[in-house]
Amino acid sequence: MKIREFEKSDLENLFGTLSDPDVMTYIEDPYTFEDTQALLEDVLSSEERSIHAVEDDDGNYIGYVIFHPYEADSYELGWLLNKSEWGKGYASGLTEMMIEEARKKGMNAVIECDPGQEVTKHIAEKFGFRFDEVYDGCNVYRLQLVEPVPAKGVLLETERLIITEMTPDMAEDVHKNSLDEDTRRFVPDEVFETLEDAQETIEFLMSQYGAADGPLVYALITKDANKNIGYVQLVPIDNGDWEIGYHVAKPYTCKGYATEAVSAFLPVMAKMVGISEVYGIRLPENAASGRVLEKCGFRSFFTGEGPYHGGIYEIDKSVWRMELCE
Repeated sequence: MKIREFEKSDLENLFGTLSDPDVMTYIEDPYTFEDTQALLEDVLSSEERSIHAVEDDDGNYIGYVIFHPYEADSYELGWLLNKSEWGKGYASGLTEMMIEEARKKGMNAVIECDPGQEVTKHIAEKFGFRFDEVYDGCNVYRLQLVEPVPAKGVLLETERLIITEMTPDMAEDVHKNSLDEDTRRFVPDEVFETLEDAQETIEFLMSQYGAADGPLVYALITKDANKNIGYVQLVPIDNGDWEIGYHVAKPYTCKGYATEAVSAFLPVMAKMVGISEVYGIRLPENAASGRVLEKCGFRSFFTGEGPYHGGIYEIDKSVWRMELCE
C-alpha cells in the first residue's frame, strides 16, 4: 500500500470515490463530475496538500487519505476508500502510517467523524485515540504523540495537569467553565456571565502574579488534550491568613482533578508566599468540596455562622498545615 500525491490523471479515480452514495453517507452529497474537477484543481494548486491518493500493492487507486494541520500541535487523519476495498484492513493500515508520519513531524493526531461512523470510531479507539469533544456536529478523537509544550508562566505539573498563569487567550474558557449550577450556588462571585467579564478579571489576575497581596489564581490545563478545565487559587483573607479556592468545569468533575491540583499546589504556594497554614472555607452543603479538602489534608475545626463571599452564612472552616504534610 502506498500514499502518494494526486495527479491530473486521477480525475476519474477521484470521481469514482466521491460520486458513490455509500462512500459519501457520512460526508455530504455525492459529488458531480464538475465538483470533483474543481476539488482536484484546488488540491493540485495548494502548497499544503490536504488529501493524498492511495494505491494498493499492485499500484491500483483505491481511495484517498486526509492528512493536514488541524491545530498548532496536531494533524488531522482520515480516509475515504472505494466501497470495493472495504473490510480489507486498509483503513487500519493507513491510520498506522499516518500516525507514524505525525510522530515524525513532532505532532499529535486528531480524527473527526460523524457520530454514526462506528467503523471510524472503532479504528480510532484501536490506536489509542481518546474521545475529546463534539465539534460542529462531529466527534473528535485525539492521540497524544508528543508532550504538550508548557505555556509561559507554568507554576508546576502533576501527572495529568499543567498548573499555569492565566493568559488573555483563556477568557472564553474561563467564561464557559464558570457557567454551571454549582458555581452559581456555592461561589456566585466567580461566575462570569459574559466574555468581557472574564477578560477583565483575567487582566486583573495577571497583574497580581509576583505581588504579595494576591489573589494568586492559576489555570488547570490537561496534559492529554491541552484543555483549560478550571483553576486553583490562593486568596488573602483577614489577619494575614490565606484561603484555598478551586473550580473544575462540570464535564471534568468526579475525575480527581481538583484533589490532584490542590494537593500539588498547596506546598508550592505556601513556600512562595511564606506561610505554613492555609484555610478552606465552604458551605456545609458543598459536600464535594469537603471531600477534596479532606483528601488534601485539611482538618475541620469550625462549623457555624461566618463571613463567606461578601455575606454571613453557615460555613465549615478547615485548615491545612505545612508541617503535617511534610
